[in-house]
Amino acid sequence: MSKAGLWPREKPRPTESNAEIRLYEAFASDLPSNWTVWHSLRIRTDEGMEGEGDFVIAIPDRGFLVLEVKGGYISVRDGRWFQNSKPLDHSPREQAHSFAKKLVSRLPSVNGMTVPYGILTIFPDTPSSDAPVQDNLRDMVLTEVDVRYLKDAITAKLAKDAKVWIFHDPAQAFWEERRLPVWVGDLSNYRLNKCYRCPEPIMEYSKALSQQPHDVGLVKDGFAREIIGTVECPSESSIPAKIENEIRKLLSRGFKAGDIAVLSLRGRSAESVAGQDKIGSFAVVRADSPDIDENIVADTFLRFKGLERPAIIVTDLRLVKDRFDVRMHIALSRALDVVRVVGMKELEPFRDLLCRSPQYAEVKAAMWSVLNGGQFVPRGI
Repeated sequence: MSKAGLWPREKPRPTESNAEIRLYEAFASDLPSNWTVWHSLRIRTDEGMEGEGDFVIAIPDRGFLVLEVKGGYISVRDGRWFQNSKPLDHSPREQAHSFAKKLVSRLPSVNGMTVPYGILTIFPDTPSSDAPVQDNLRDMVLTEVDVRYLKDAITAKLAKDAKVWIFHDPAQAFWEERRLPVWVGDLSNYRLNKCYRCPEPIMEYSKALSQQPHDVGLVKDGFAREIIGTVECPSESSIPAKIENEIRKLLSRGFKAGDIAVLSLRGRSAESVAGQDKIGSFAVVRADSPDIDENIVADTFLRFKGLERPAIIVTDLRLVKDRFDVRMHIALSRALDVVRVVGMKELEPFRDLLCRSPQYAEVKAAMWSVLNGGQFVPRGI
């Protein structure tokens, strides 16, 4: 096991990043005696996946901290990260989380322990006045001014009297193998009873599709006010035209192209909307495109996870083979204002889900009225 201190001892690992060299020098000049810091820590998991952390700090009785360092001028626009105005393939925190998870997967095989960890992003060349200020970055970024007082700046972030909030939405847990650390169960927990992103009718609608208790009145209100809408397509070939028509309707209501995302409940296959460059006459881009601000997005529900837009169109229901309710919840919960569900046979999975709900009889009238408006009359009900 490494002794406390900075590793490598004499100089940083070979790197083209001047920002990392500045951080190494800052740690070398002032480091708590019981901290261990590794520069460019590299690991290989049992599955053969390799990863590298810019800096990893092991702190006794606390866990470890992964520092992701990005030199140059760092900015964020519409959820996309830029370094000196050039788009980054992955956000700094996404990179740090990816490595931290690999490191956590290794630690149990070493000593059987589950170790808590944290993520901190450092932008040594970005003035504090211009640092990214999205809520998901609040109190998690160090900038140019902090490098001179690096130890104190990091210590302040780790202050023992600071509150740490862990937000967990089990309904969005798509990967079944991913679980909260065991130690989280010992913490106090609270249930958020208010919806903070989506309009409440959308969330209640998602609950209905997942066979959960839901507010029938809010679901009805959502359909009546066109917060929620469904479009039944007579054939597979008609789906693109129906989506194009819904896009036109949204634009006529005042939404802009950059307000709209079309999400597939399946992957990026040739038959999926997420694999297309155009929907009808509308050009579309992927969620990681540098042109996302001005364009309609067409991508998968998983690639859009963590992002949001005022108007969401959900489609490719016919391609779903499992976990329909989870896929739908993730897609629906991306909407800030309205959702539209477009598919060839979405009636049947909706019916299967809602028929098992005790409120189904009250909800179906509102749902059927919308479907009837789309020239589809359900039979056998």
